[in-house]
Amino acid sequence: MGALIASLAFVAWALGGSATTSCTGSSDGASTCTSTPLAESFSPFLLIPTAVTLIVWLLLRLYCTTGSRAAHAAAIAIAALCCVVCVLAMLSIGVLLAPVALLLIIAAVKTPPPAPRNA
Repeated sequence: MGALIASLAFVAWALGGSATTSCTGSSDGASTCTSTPLAESFSPFLLIPTAVTLIVWLLLRLYCTTGSRAAHAAAIAIAALCCVVCVLAMLSIGVLLAPVALLLIIAAVKTPPPAPRNA
């Protein structure tokens, strides 16, 4: 749940937050500053972190309810890939998505297998 909230917060910041600020000065000494968000308009690419979070959640839910080792391995692999992408993009938006990646890793490691059923 934390990773989902963090990924949605990233989308909100990308659309409405201030990514860059530019200031121009005039001859009378007054300066005008404008802030620009990361994304000028909505793009489906902004939802990639949210989609990855939901995919990992579905895989962990499958593991937790059925004990599917393949689902657990896939969730860990996707979360690890998310961390690798964050490291590779460290000089741009990777730092902003690092909390999402770390929360996904924690969720993948901490998700318990299903409890044994008593017949």
